[in-house]
Amino acid sequence: MGASSTVRFALVVTWICSSALQYGFHISALNSTQDSIICSASNRPLPGLAGAPTCVHMTTWGFGVVTAAFTLGGFFSSVVTGTIADRVGRKRTAVYSAWLIIIGGLAMTIGSTVYILAAGRFIIGLACGIATVLVPLYLSEVAPPAIRGSVGVLTQLSICIGIFFAQVISIPLSALESGNWRFVTLVSAAIAFTQVVTAAFMIESPQWLAEHNPPLFNNSDEETAPLAPGEDDPLGDNESGFSARSSASGHEESMSIAQAISSKDPAVRKGLITVLSGQFFQQGSGINAVMYYSTGILSTISQNAKWVTLFTTLVNVFMTLPAVYFVERLGRRALLLISLGAMSVSSIVLAYSINNSQFFLASVFIVMFVASFSVGLGPIPFLLLGEVPPVKARSACASAALGTNWSSNFFIGLLFLPLRNWLSGGLPSGEGTIFYDTIHDPNAELEQGALLPPPSTQARYAKAGIDISKGYPSYPVPPKFVSEVSKIRTDLRKTPYVDPATRADPEKRALFGAAKEVRDLTVHIGTEIVGLQLKDLDSKQRDELALLIAERSVVDNKSAPVKSNLNSAKNKFDKFRIPYGGAGSYGWHTDLVHEAFPPGYTHLHQDAVPDVGGDTLWASGVAAYDKLSPKFRSLIDGLNVIQRSAHQYLDDKDRNATGWKTLFVNRAMTVGIEGLDKSESDAILNHIHDVYERSTDIQVRWSWTPGTSALWDNRATIHTVSRDYGTEGFNNRHGTRVSSLAEKPFYDPKSQSRREALQLDV
Repeated sequence: MGASSTVRFALVVTWICSSALQYGFHISALNSTQDSIICSASNRPLPGLAGAPTCVHMTTWGFGVVTAAFTLGGFFSSVVTGTIADRVGRKRTAVYSAWLIIIGGLAMTIGSTVYILAAGRFIIGLACGIATVLVPLYLSEVAPPAIRGSVGVLTQLSICIGIFFAQVISIPLSALESGNWRFVTLVSAAIAFTQVVTAAFMIESPQWLAEHNPPLFNNSDEETAPLAPGEDDPLGDNESGFSARSSASGHEESMSIAQAISSKDPAVRKGLITVLSGQFFQQGSGINAVMYYSTGILSTISQNAKWVTLFTTLVNVFMTLPAVYFVERLGRRALLLISLGAMSVSSIVLAYSINNSQFFLASVFIVMFVASFSVGLGPIPFLLLGEVPPVKARSACASAALGTNWSSNFFIGLLFLPLRNWLSGGLPSGEGTIFYDTIHDPNAELEQGALLPPPSTQARYAKAGIDISKGYPSYPVPPKFVSEVSKIRTDLRKTPYVDPATRADPEKRALFGAAKEVRDLTVHIGTEIVGLQLKDLDSKQRDELALLIAERSVVDNKSAPVKSNLNSAKNKFDKFRIPYGGAGSYGWHTDLVHEAFPPGYTHLHQDAVPDVGGDTLWASGVAAYDKLSPKFRSLIDGLNVIQRSAHQYLDDKDRNATGWKTLFVNRAMTVGIEGLDKSESDAILNHIHDVYERSTDIQVRWSWTPGTSALWDNRATIHTVSRDYGTEGFNNRHGTRVSSLAEKPFYDPKSQSRREALQLDV
């Protein structure tokens, strides 16, 4: 092949591979832009590109429909592409695909409803379905036999480049309230338009020309490069300028998918089974689940997940390059076996690391999983499409195989998260179980003790006659939908809330009389009470304890381990669940602020604590409000904030049993102030957060010992853990928390601050 032919060959390959690039691009295009596409409290619809709103009102289910429309479009077009490509030619079919990208991309760019976005994604899916069938066929028909395998790998390489490219441009274009996410699909449309404009300079597949013009193509030298000018080429300077391979049997009519499936020809049947199996196992490996959800997978154990995802897509590109070199040297079978073996090992280690909160190990092996896929199972199935089936059945087998690919892709994307949640048994520590690649009872791991709490917790529950050998039971059954959460919480609060502190003796004589010692830990927050067992308190003492917690925010019982009366809980409920978690990453926060009835008095019992570190810090919202200037307090009085979680509600400042004003905001869950622009809201909230979090005089730090507990008023505090300890499983730090539902947060303009009520100096 001369220099000019080599250049032309490279241009032709680049042109057709841009279609495969589009497929990879749109696999990843929505990955980083979801939050900026869906309107929310922190992402309001503002005028954007060409007057289109900066976000679209839709639920997460609606976003799922938009995402799934891509795979549906791909499935429908993939099963007919072989027939279309045989009738109109490979080049013209590629141009059709590019036009579909342009139309779908423009719909996504200007769409302002979920229906238009879904339609745009469906059209883009049609284009990408065409590309997945067409590109492997075209490459196999234009490539010289000596390098046909290496050239065939370029399909997968182009897909990987598209995935990485989409991540690179979508991350900086995903800012909230900017509408810049619309430029992502516009970039794709621009690439497709370039492909349409340059199509006139590209060639038709010599193989297709030979089949449709058999008298003109009779060169039977299989070793002549299809894209190299042949000395005996009867066309000389014909449209392609290249010679074509002809089958020994001359021109044969192409088969349909139905004919290929029902064919008795052993070569056709073997080829069909081979390409179907290759595409099925490629998707069945779970690679697209990793590419779709790697950020979510790793987010359960780290906040750096999106950067690992970006690095993973880059690895996906570079690890496809060795396949270009080795495919002709080691062979297709060897690369597949190496790839499958490495992926199996990576899956096992990945599952273990996620289940045990080993972020570094999980990051390494999610990258290894993708790298192992890239060298074999990724490119080889596409390569086989143009090599294994006989020429007469090649298009039909490719369409059938890619139909399998797209349908598997759709169901894996749809079922991965529900299956992961089922296998995990609802425990974050079990979310890696799905990577063991076997469907089994999630409690099997629990029965082996892999996910059990520490021995001290097990012993405490066993003494109460409660079996946790299969993990914590649940009461009620864990809900799956927001509506179920709301119903459960509403059902639990059928009667008006009466704060027990309102019944208490202000002097707390019954409580203090039973204690050995009561001492304040700081001026504004925290009291330690010595010599009491919670289970032994009578109703009067419990009411007074509630008042003490309301006034001092946090009450600690460190002198004597709390002997929780688990039998009473067991007798009251057939099943119950005391929630717990591994290492959290919220920072300063308030528990469950999204609930219709957020928790009030909260109790945390620590069964296991690290030898050093793992302290809990609380800050007083009552004292934080007092630290604000009178002018600033008057500015925020009456404002409503929006809290983030499964559902939203509006609130501002709460009033606990003391009647004192307190702040009900926290940096982790409070997303904005109702009625203010984001910049205005951020300015006010950031000042409040800074006062709340940085004022050490309104904070208390509690150093745990095994078996001790703390009680606090969740309505009037924020808290965080000191992350100066390891995260190796539950045995490092493990506690059980019980939260009582309180009233809906409200603001009473007649209420006073703590300083005003107690007439303290400002």
